[in-house]
Amino acid sequence: MGYEKGRGLGKNLQGRAVPIQVVKRQGKGAVGRYGNEDPNRVMHTQQCEIDESTRTSKKNDGSSVPQWRKQQQEKAPKQQYVYKTLNDVLKEHTTKFHNKKSSGPKGEKIIDMTEREPRILQNYNSIRTKQYDNEQVLALNELTHNLDLIIESCEKSMIHSH
Repeated sequence: MGYEKGRGLGKNLQGRAVPIQVVKRQGKGAVGRYGNEDPNRVMHTQQCEIDESTRTSKKNDGSSVPQWRKQQQEKAPKQQYVYKTLNDVLKEHTTKFHNKKSSGPKGEKIIDMTEREPRILQNYNSIRTKQYDNEQVLALNELTHNLDLIIESCEKSMIHSH
């Protein structure tokens, strides 16, 4: 009867080995919501007692690789940026909005199943030729024209400033 280190109090050494510490719970959550309620909890006695042989073997191992990692993580490749110079802009001399031609295989059959009756089309551009009501049409012609003007003015200012 009494106290033995790592065990606890009582006749059969079944009592608490560490005194209870009172800690205010965070927030208004339920019990156990913010982690373990007893941070000083002692595990079973077999887990607490560590042999001297295991302590010495860990010291003599000498490996420099961290033991907590399962495997080395591969780094994601960095994103590469392509910067255009003034000469590149001068060489291109056209914008994306002027080149609206599609480049694809010509022998494809495309079946449009969006309506009641299926339509067989020759290319993807003919999908856009669907007849819409006047309420559904959203014309972006002015917007694309304005974007073209902005891009052209920027290119001209780059050309004149050089």
